[in-house]
Amino acid sequence: MRTGAEPRPLDHIPGVVIAVIAGLHKAIMMGAAGNDDYQHLTYARQLLAGDLPLRDFWDISTTLQEAVSAVSQVVFGYRLLSEAIVVGIATAIAVFLVFRVIRTMTGSAWVAVVCASLFIVAIPRTYAYPKWLVYAISASLWWSYVWWPSARKAVIGGVSVAAAFYWRHDHGVLVAIGVALSMAAAHGWTREAMRRTAIAASIALLAVLPYLLFVMTALGPVGFAALDVATFSDENVRSRSYLYWPLQSVADYIGTKPAEWYAPEIIIRWEAGLSSEARATTLQKYGLTHTADEGQDLERVRLSERSLDLLHALVDDPQISDTSRMDRASGTFSRAQWPLLNRALFKTRLLRLTLLPGIDRPFEAGMVAAVIVHAIPLLAVLLIVLPISRRLPPAVSPRVLLLFALFTVIVNVALVREPYSLRSTEVLVLPTILLGVMLATLLRPPLSALSKWPAWIVSAGVLLLTFKSVAVAGEFETRVRWLTGEGQSARAYATWRQLATNLVASPPSRLRGGDEELPTARLAEYVRQCVAPRDRLLVLWYAPEIYYESDRLMAGRHLYFFSSFADVESEQRLEMAKVMRYRPPVVMTNSAETPAAGRAFPGLVSYVERNYTTGASFEVEGARYSILVRRDLPPSMPDKTTGWPCYR
Repeated sequence: MRTGAEPRPLDHIPGVVIAVIAGLHKAIMMGAAGNDDYQHLTYARQLLAGDLPLRDFWDISTTLQEAVSAVSQVVFGYRLLSEAIVVGIATAIAVFLVFRVIRTMTGSAWVAVVCASLFIVAIPRTYAYPKWLVYAISASLWWSYVWWPSARKAVIGGVSVAAAFYWRHDHGVLVAIGVALSMAAAHGWTREAMRRTAIAASIALLAVLPYLLFVMTALGPVGFAALDVATFSDENVRSRSYLYWPLQSVADYIGTKPAEWYAPEIIIRWEAGLSSEARATTLQKYGLTHTADEGQDLERVRLSERSLDLLHALVDDPQISDTSRMDRASGTFSRAQWPLLNRALFKTRLLRLTLLPGIDRPFEAGMVAAVIVHAIPLLAVLLIVLPISRRLPPAVSPRVLLLFALFTVIVNVALVREPYSLRSTEVLVLPTILLGVMLATLLRPPLSALSKWPAWIVSAGVLLLTFKSVAVAGEFETRVRWLTGEGQSARAYATWRQLATNLVASPPSRLRGGDEELPTARLAEYVRQCVAPRDRLLVLWYAPEIYYESDRLMAGRHLYFFSSFADVESEQRLEMAKVMRYRPPVVMTNSAETPAAGRAFPGLVSYVERNYTTGASFEVEGARYSILVRRDLPPSMPDKTTGWPCYR
């Protein structure tokens, strides 16, 4: 199958630049790692200590991901930087592969640049990088096989299926479907397609055979199947909801933003002991809107038109002891405190005209992004049935496009679920490639005078909707403002310095990173200080960051506590056996989330209640965090800092 003119090496330079920018962007975000980002990092620590998945812990089938993280920790050390390097490299590879595929299939550099740039503004969760990498590699191999089929590439396709399986089992199934469809795309429904598919399947089976044999010895086929099904069924049932189009009126497509969006923000210090009711009354009096808490008695607020007229009165108010981010004497703002562009937007309504205001919030934007992800393969099929099918790029035949669209639909249905603002950006790879085909088809010269402008308008509208929904869903603007200090160099420097500190700190600690108020950060620091390295820890809710930051191994087999585990009898026995074997000196509970552990492993929670007693507890936002100690193993002394029970 012909692919048009082959890109020259220099043609790939824009793709390399975009890939590096996207990779650096995602790598930096590891400096602000969230709860889920610690999951496979915790599994990696188990691997490095000699524990094995399946036999010693259930890793929800992310074996290759934790193995890569473990290797990176060996090379770059026990710090978040090691994972940031993995995330950055994986992202860059994925984005470059998408660029190269689109560039080759469309012959258009600008289409490839525009589509690949989508991955700069898209911000999936950092731990979800395999979804970009797996399907970028799969798509690259898919089109390579279609264009230049060979037995060797069938073998490589089989290897890609096995690799996807090791990243996560469902990825292996989905990539296997894609490989089979690529054979049909290249050879039609012929015996040759079946023969090549059999080659790929044989290689894939051979590559995963060691894992399957290990499964037999560690869990047995029935226990493994039951645990795998329980994990994915629980995850999918909890994450499915009705998907709808949130843009319902003309005002959702075009409108003006309120002036307050561009008003300056100040930080006020309340008089000590001032009640919340008095604070609320004062905010209302001066037309102030709360935006963030900045510490004890400190509150960041956004001003309004009324506030600007009352600034002198606000400064003199006896209930407000101090203000910052403004000149108190003159009641004015410097350019750094209130940029000129924001001043102009605040004062001029016409400048506040905005497109698609209906998706200015992440929830609605995520809904639109998810709809677009599902709609793109269906719209691509229209290219086949409409008269413009003759305008398809030479590298894309109708049958090939149809089968790749089918592959995309299958992957979307399997992976797109709530929260849409996060998960819709995780499956961008295949829809973006189809988007490239659509743009190249609509705008491929020559265009008649009658069709030129409609084609450009439709293309611009699709791109605007796609880019904005993806960017807002991932809060791209918020992150850019955060990284740039909202135009203030001192704040930007502080942000980057904090990110660097978080990335290079070893052992990792959010306490040293400035998150003293996070309960799990306090608990991780406590464990590091008061639980001996040889002892294991049991945390009865999903908090992998405690294991990772404390560098203590899991006394149980699970980070997750899915209620569906209650029906897997073999896993109930294995969980109890491991906890009773290690008998951790400390067990941690959380009143808001530990009940889920009781539903998943009722026998385990009953065992803890009989054999452990509360050694210390504290409350944060209505949830009580408790440190339980063994009844038969009293602590040696209280911790000097917290007074909590200590075993070191």
